[in-house]
Amino acid sequence: MMDKQWQELRQQWKQAVTTGTLANDLPPIIKESWLRCREQNVNPFLKTNPYLASAKELRERREKQEELLVITNQVMEKLAYLVKGSDFMAVFADKDGYILEAHGDASAFEFGKLSNFTVEACWAEELLGTNGVGTPLATGQPVQIIGPQHWSLSAHNATCSGAPIRDYLGQVIGCLNMTGDYRKAHPHTLGMVVAAANTIENQFRLQQESNFKEAIMESLSEGVMVLNETEKVTHMNQVAVKLLGLDGVEWNLITLEKLKKMIPGFERIITLIKRYQPVNDELIQFKVNQNWVKCTLTIRTLRVLKSGQRGSVLAFSETGRVNRLVKQIGGAKAQLTFKDIVGSHPSITKVINTARKVALSASHILLTGESGTGKEVFAQAIHNESYRARFPFVALNCAAIPRELIGSELFGYVEGAFTGARRGGNPGKFELADGGTIFLDEIGDMPLELQAHLLRVIEEKKITRLGGQDVIPVDVRIITATNRNLQGEVEKGNFRVDLFYRLNVINLSLPSLRERKSDIAILALYFAGRLGKFLGKTEVSIDQPALEALKSYAWPGNVRELQNTIERALNLLTGTIIKLEHLPAGMYGTGGNEPPVAGTSIKEAEINAIIQIMQKHGGNRKRAALELGIARSTLYRKLEEFRLL
Repeated sequence: MMDKQWQELRQQWKQAVTTGTLANDLPPIIKESWLRCREQNVNPFLKTNPYLASAKELRERREKQEELLVITNQVMEKLAYLVKGSDFMAVFADKDGYILEAHGDASAFEFGKLSNFTVEACWAEELLGTNGVGTPLATGQPVQIIGPQHWSLSAHNATCSGAPIRDYLGQVIGCLNMTGDYRKAHPHTLGMVVAAANTIENQFRLQQESNFKEAIMESLSEGVMVLNETEKVTHMNQVAVKLLGLDGVEWNLITLEKLKKMIPGFERIITLIKRYQPVNDELIQFKVNQNWVKCTLTIRTLRVLKSGQRGSVLAFSETGRVNRLVKQIGGAKAQLTFKDIVGSHPSITKVINTARKVALSASHILLTGESGTGKEVFAQAIHNESYRARFPFVALNCAAIPRELIGSELFGYVEGAFTGARRGGNPGKFELADGGTIFLDEIGDMPLELQAHLLRVIEEKKITRLGGQDVIPVDVRIITATNRNLQGEVEKGNFRVDLFYRLNVINLSLPSLRERKSDIAILALYFAGRLGKFLGKTEVSIDQPALEALKSYAWPGNVRELQNTIERALNLLTGTIIKLEHLPAGMYGTGGNEPPVAGTSIKEAEINAIIQIMQKHGGNRKRAALELGIARSTLYRKLEEFRLL
């Protein structure tokens, strides 16, 4: 620029700062900036910039922009190299106008010192007026400012070309600027700065997107691995790294073949990947540091290019975590503890004390006793007292499931194992209980052919899903229960002798309610209080005739029948006292209010109770069993035993 043109610009500036008159030929962006300067009373006569950051503030501002500075420094170095020898410098300022980095010729740095256009100085427009840092930040537009177009006298010998830098949301986060002697101003300089600012924006946007994706991956509780079209690993979160035992391994672009050599069992994963089909919660296992790791694997194939190039995303869920989730939301949780077992009779307290002791062991337990004596309550209490309490408690009634389905329930199945098999297969109870306890009720009803499979699981601590070949390690404590004489079933050939001895490591025989008659009143009042709250009936008591009737009854259904009897009475109750009239007729005779005749044998009382309830329900065994509080299969056996069929 010629000195004559500089003088003309200087004259326009003087007119603006003294009279407020703006020349008509001023560029619009300069004119608007000058108007803002007048409105904000920006001092135009500063000969140097007094607004400098402290060393501490400068360090803090740099730390906030750490990722962006890595990119801007790289771009500014190239920019400074391209204009080397031109006496120009490139600077980056943050969104507040503080210069954080500068690159360029030594002569340019000396020139900048004259006005404090240096690292640590703030060139915000509201402080220094129109300039090549503050104005792009204020307007969000690139601008070239020559000599006296600067509002501050301190920059009248400089030319500045500045362009804003935006993040992926479009927010202005900084400014790139090139500054030199006003006599070397050139329109191409602004174009160069705009192109460089766009490069910074694009690179930073990619970095932010990458960071965002990385943050998403690291926030997931599953292990995630991403493969490109050549089946090399491109991404892996820390969960996957730890799960696969790849800590300290350079995994970027590692091949599947190399992973197969490093991780025993990984070939199964490769087989699933090469199907190029969705995989849902497939159970897999592989060896890490001599230990088998069990996971569920989900795979999705990606098609990212029209050419059909494929990639894959693998999600690993460690089965221990899955099983804990099953416990939390899937009902596989023991709710009851030893505090829920009510009674003070020596026969029950002895069993409770023994159960507390054996709960801490790892041995299998067989619970025996009549139906309704509380075998599942004891099983849950033992689990909750054990070191396995934080893991699942999974129960299965062997008598309640058709013979042909027990195997798939216990051991699970793979996809296509049988007609109607769920896509992707299904885990069995043993897998779901891994780490915890499985409770097999009515074990005496387990089909003989399945007893051999159960024995193998106990001995090998491994299962194989129906229709599958993969061997799955399981760590499960087994608690079984029966109301049958298993020793007798062994002698009849209905139960394997070897399985009996493996299950009968610890035997807990639960007493019938008839054997602990002194607990009947305690239990009755306990159920009246607990169930009364549920039914909205509080402070319920039981009168003496009703209590005597309860204590005299044979209770073939044991504690469960007593609980059902009290619940029935509460539903019939209009006041707060349970009386004889609220009890089933079988408790005290068919027509009168007299309790059972003293001296009546337990067997006779039990027969009379069954006959009366069956008559009451017109021979409907389902309803009769429900009122008696026993299983239909138990009622059927008693009808056979007492020759009532």
